[in-house]
Amino acid sequence: MGRTLSGSRVALVRRARRIDRELALLHPDAHCELEFTTPLELAVATILSAQCTD
Repeated sequence: MGRTLSGSRVALVRRARRIDRELALLHPDAHCELEFTTPLELAVATILSAQCTD
């Protein structure tokens, strides 16, 4: 049984993909300055980094 997305959800997904493509074109060499090996480490590093700038 497949999942179907509502019309507004589909529109949001399309918009997000378009924004992602545009950002990739504008910043082709973009990368994360934070060092991490797992998604959890990245989340924690992001939170700590944000707290350091407050």
